[in-house]
Amino acid sequence: MVERLGRALAFAFEALPALVLAWLCLRIAEAIHASGAGVAQSSLFGAGLGNDLLSLLRFGFVFLLGALPLALVPSRRWRTVLLGAIWSVLLLAHAALLQYHWISGVPLGADLFAYSGDEVKSTVAGGFQLSPLLGVAAPAALAVLWLFLALTLRGWWPRASARTAAIFLAASLAGFALLPQRFAPPVARSDADAEYLLNKTAFFIDSNLAQLRTPDADAAAPRAKAQTPWSGSDPRHPFAHLERTPDTLGPLFAARPGAAPPNLVFVIVEGLGRSFSGPGARLGSFTPFLDELAGKSLYFENFLSGQGRTFGVLTTVFGSLPFGENGLAALGDKLPRHESLLTVLKSQDYRLRFYSGSNLEFDNEGLFLRRQGVDSLVSEKDFGPPYKRSNDWGYADRDLVEVALAREAQAPAGRFVSIVQTTSMHSPFTFPGKEDYLRRVDARLAE
Repeated sequence: MVERLGRALAFAFEALPALVLAWLCLRIAEAIHASGAGVAQSSLFGAGLGNDLLSLLRFGFVFLLGALPLALVPSRRWRTVLLGAIWSVLLLAHAALLQYHWISGVPLGADLFAYSGDEVKSTVAGGFQLSPLLGVAAPAALAVLWLFLALTLRGWWPRASARTAAIFLAASLAGFALLPQRFAPPVARSDADAEYLLNKTAFFIDSNLAQLRTPDADAAAPRAKAQTPWSGSDPRHPFAHLERTPDTLGPLFAARPGAAPPNLVFVIVEGLGRSFSGPGARLGSFTPFLDELAGKSLYFENFLSGQGRTFGVLTTVFGSLPFGENGLAALGDKLPRHESLLTVLKSQDYRLRFYSGSNLEFDNEGLFLRRQGVDSLVSEKDFGPPYKRSNDWGYADRDLVEVALAREAQAPAGRFVSIVQTTSMHSPFTFPGKEDYLRRVDARLAE
C-alpha cells in the first residue's frame, strides 16, 4: 500500500507542469486586462508569474496529497482523467476569482462568507457578466491542461520517483510554513499594481485561513487600565484620539434668527471612484460638473471606507461607524445602539426620507434605516408602471429620480432630510440610454 501511495504522489508530481502551463494562460489573460488599466507589464509580469510559482510551491502539498485517493484507481489513464477533472475545477475557480476582481476592483477574500445565501444569489444575478477575455482564456487554460495531461501518458514523458515527489512534498510544507504569502517589488507603486501581482486563489485561501486563525478580538486584546481623563492612548484602539476638530461646518448652517432651519438632500452615487472622477483621477475625470462643484464645496480627497461593499455606505456616511468583523450591517438585529447624523436630525424634528430603486433588505440596509427613525422608505417594491426594472438590482437612476421628485412634491411641509441612493453604475451597468452615455464617453476621450 505504501508503494501505491508513493506512486500516486509521483503521478501527481509528474503532472504538475500541465497545471503550471494552464495557470500561465490565465496569468497572460490577467496581464492583458491589467495593461488596459495602466498596469505596466514590462516590469510586473515577471513578478506576477513569480507569485504564481510561489503559490504553487506553498500549496503544492495540497495537489500531491489530494491525489493520494487516486492510488485506489489501477488504470493510469483513469487516474489522469480524474486528476484532470479536479484540476479543471480549480482552474475554473481561479477564473471566477479573476472575474470577481475585474468587476469589483478588489480581490475576493474572507469577505465572501459575510454574505448570506440570498445575498450571494442577488449579487451573482445582478452583477455576473463573463468577460470576453476570460471567455477565451478559461477554455484555453482547460485545453492546455488536458493536452499536457494527455502527453503525460506517453512513454517519453519524464517520470518522477516517489522519493522525488516526497522531497517536493516536504519542501512545499516547509514553504507553506516559512515563506511569505506573496512578494511585491518596489516597482509596484499602486494598489492596482499590488493586486495584479497576487495569485487570486492563494490570496483567497490565505485570507480565509487567517480569518479562521484569528482569535476573538475582545479575548485577545489586553485590557487597558482606566484613564481619567482619557489621554487618547489605548492599545486596543490605536487610531482613536482626542476630539480636537475645529467647527468649520457650523457657521455654514447658522440660520438667521427666526429663519427656518435648512433642509438637507444627500445623493449617494454608486461607483463614483477616483479612477475617473475628481482632481487627479487616474484615468482622467469624466465628471466635469462634479469637479467644478468640488471646488465650491466641502471636498474630502481621501475618505476611509468603514464597510466592505456598496450597501454599507449608509453606516459610514451617516454614522462614521466601525467596520466590525464583516461590516457593521452584517450584525443585523445584533446592531448595537448608536447615534448617527440621522438620529440627531430626527431629534430636531426633521422628517427623514430615503429613496432607492433596489431591494432595501439586501445587506440589512432597510433594518439600519428603520433603526435611525427614517419616516419614509421607497424601494423597488414601490415602483410600478410605466417603470421597468433595468436589471436584477432594480430600477435605473433616471426612474429613481423621477419617483423621488414626484414624492417630494407631495411631501408635507416642514424641515426634512432626503436621501437618494443610486445603483445604475453597479455591474452589470445596464440602464436605458446607455448608448448615449457611451457616445459622450467617446467624445470625452477625443478631447
